[in-house]
Amino acid sequence: MVQAIFDLKQRGDAAEAGALTSWLCGSGNVAGTVKKHAGIKGDIGSRDALAYLRGVLEIAKALGYKGMLIVIDEAETILRMRKDSRHKSR
Repeated sequence: MVQAIFDLKQRGDAAEAGALTSWLCGSGNVAGTVKKHAGIKGDIGSRDALAYLRGVLEIAKALGYKGMLIVIDEAETILRMRKDSRHKSR
């Protein structure tokens, strides 16, 4: 998956790379053609996305990094959500 995103970015296809990144974040609105490029079938849930993120962190640690920084760009959107829906975004 990470390799597919990297390859798409190297080819200058930022839109498809972004779509795969969205899929990793749990978005269900990713075209089948984009997923097919990465060899993906189905969708990913928010819990699966967190497990994947933990895996990426382990890879970063194995490479000698102390950790990684995550920037949350949609914080204001999450805060405007209903409380019961907002809880799912954690």
